[in-house]
Amino acid sequence: MRSETPLIHPNTGKINIGRLASEITAIRDRLIHERSRLQTEHPYLKPGIDARLTCFSKYENVLNSFQLGCVFWDTCLLSPDWWDKTTNYLEGDRQHLRGQFQVFLKLGLVHSSFSAIESSLRVFMRAVDTTAHAGGTVEFKRIYDDLLANRLSRSMPDFVDLLDMFAKLRNTVHNNGVYFHRSGNDALQNYRGKTYVFCHGNRVDFADWPLLLKVLSDLASMLTDIVHDWRIIVLTGDILDPGS
Repeated sequence: MRSETPLIHPNTGKINIGRLASEITAIRDRLIHERSRLQTEHPYLKPGIDARLTCFSKYENVLNSFQLGCVFWDTCLLSPDWWDKTTNYLEGDRQHLRGQFQVFLKLGLVHSSFSAIESSLRVFMRAVDTTAHAGGTVEFKRIYDDLLANRLSRSMPDFVDLLDMFAKLRNTVHNNGVYFHRSGNDALQNYRGKTYVFCHGNRVDFADWPLLLKVLSDLASMLTDIVHDWRIIVLTGDILDPGS
């Protein structure tokens, strides 16, 4: 059972690491469940080979690595004894280093999750049309716009908004939390009924853990809906994932 303790303390702003790890675990467990269900319902799918399964396992691996980071954060970085025994950092520097490790975990989570999702959707595009978009090698937005709007049995516009949002958040990874666009313009992004403003050249201060957890959860739902779409699931033969 997940803790009812707030993810972010209302007074101190500190992250509850246990709650954060628990939220990530819930998303990961959904991925495991969907992958297991697919293998049961469609035994011809080959684990470790077919992208209809590896799309879940790749994303799952990212979340597992993040969880290990949370364990290190909780058991080591918050332990004065660990710092004293294993490092020569001054006590006055430790709070800053813990904060930087949190940033490292967050940026790594965004970047690695985006990579896992992008690689899978490119494979699905090539599976439905080997000739489209130069073999699925063009700009990622062109890939997911077409896949989600035209290539499945139903249009999935909410997931286009989701990936647009995620792409903009990932953009900030390359600029240490600041949003830049080659046009030099600000960007408005709709997500879950709310409009977010990405100001060119400014730090994105709304990209907190609660928002990121919503995005990560929605990505798991998106993978489930795409793989179970009949235009994907009924494709004969293996949908080979070259990264696996």
